[in-house]
Amino acid sequence: VVQRAGVSKFIESYLSWKLPLGRYGLTPDHPFVEDYASCQMAILPEGFFDMADRGLVRFKRASAGWCFSENGVVLDDGTKVEADLVFLATGFEGKDKLREVLPKPFRDLVVGKSSMMSLYRGTVHPLIPNMAFVGFVESVSNLHTSELRCRWLSGLLEGRFEL
Repeated sequence: VVQRAGVSKFIESYLSWKLPLGRYGLTPDHPFVEDYASCQMAILPEGFFDMADRGLVRFKRASAGWCFSENGVVLDDGTKVEADLVFLATGFEGKDKLREVLPKPFRDLVVGKSSMMSLYRGTVHPLIPNMAFVGFVESVSNLHTSELRCRWLSGLLEGRFEL
C-alpha cells in the first residue's frame, strides 16, 4: 500500500508539472491511484490545452446545479455560459446524471430494460433531438472508438449525410 501511494504521488506530481490542470480547475479531488485502479484514464486530444489557452474550450464546474438555456447553460449562481456545444463529464454514475439532465419526456429513454442505452452508431438516440452521446458506452480499452464517433458526428452535423 505504501508503494502504491508513493507511485500515485509521483504520477500526480508529474501530471501537475506537465499539464496545466490547476489553471483550469481540473485537478481531481481524489488521489490519482483511484482513477488508475478503476481504469478511469484519459488521453488528451492533440492541442487540447492550446485550444483552452485560445478560449476555444472553456471549463465550468457546476456541482450545485445548472440548466440548459437558449444559447448554452445557466449555472445555479446565475452565471450564463454561451456555448455552441456543451460537453457533460458525468463520471461514473453517468446514467443517473443523464436522467437528471434530460427533459422529463426523454428520461426513460436513457436506459432500456436491458440496462443499455440504445444509440444509433453508439452516438445518437433517434427519439432525443439535438443531443449526442460520445464516450457514453466506451471504456479505457477502446478510446479510439470515441474519436471515430466524433468524426461521424461532425459529418452528420455538417450535413455531409442524413440519417
